[in-house]
Amino acid sequence: MFEPAWIADPSLRAAAELPPGPEQWAAVRALDPASLSHDDRLVVIELTERCKAALDADQQPVYAALAHGDPGRDGDCVEWVCDELALVTRYSADTCGSRLMVGQALAEQFRATLALMAAGRVSYWYGRALVDETACLSAEKAALVEKHVLDRAPDLHLGEYRQAVRRAQDAGDSRTATTAPGPGQYRPAAEHEDAFRPPRPVLTRASGAAAR
Repeated sequence: MFEPAWIADPSLRAAAELPPGPEQWAAVRALDPASLSHDDRLVVIELTERCKAALDADQQPVYAALAHGDPGRDGDCVEWVCDELALVTRYSADTCGSRLMVGQALAEQFRATLALMAAGRVSYWYGRALVDETACLSAEKAALVEKHVLDRAPDLHLGEYRQAVRRAQDAGDSRTATTAPGPGQYRPAAEHEDAFRPPRPVLTRASGAAAR
C-alpha cells in the first residue's frame, strides 16, 4: 500500500487521490510509464488493479440478473445464457456458467464483499474464493464466514484469504458444519477459471441451501 506523499509524479499523485473508477482510470492512462520512476510504476499497477476490481464489482449484478434467464422466453433455460455469454465474452460456456454463479452469489448474498470490490480493496478473485469455499454451507453459515474474514480481507494475499475462509469454517462446529454438494449444486474448482466445470443448467445456490 502506497502513501500519496511517496509518489514523485504530481499527476500520478492526483490520480491516486481519486476513487477507483472511470475518472481514476482515465487519469492513469494519460501517464507515460517511460517518464515515471520505478516506484511510481508500481503505484500505477496498484491503481489499475483497483480500477479493475471496481469494474468487476459493477459487472456482478449484471451476471446475477442474467443467471435468472429471460422470463420473456417460453421454455426458458439458463443453458442458452451460458452459450450466449460465451459468444460475447470469448470465454468457454463452462467459464460463463461459473461467472453467472459467482455474480449471483456476490450480488445476492455476499454484498459486503462486493462493496470491498467496488472500493478497489479486493479483487474479483477474493469474491470467487469466498463463493468457492462456502459452496457447501447454508446461506446463514456462509454469511457468518464472510463476516469473520471481511475486515481482514484487504490485508491478506489471495492464498492467505482463502486459508482464512477455510479456518473460519472450522472455528465452530455449530456455525460451520459442511455437507457434500448434492446433484446440480455449485462445486468449488481449481484457481484457473477455465478449469471450472459448474453443473448446468442449475445456477442458483438457494436450492441447495434450502435442502439443508
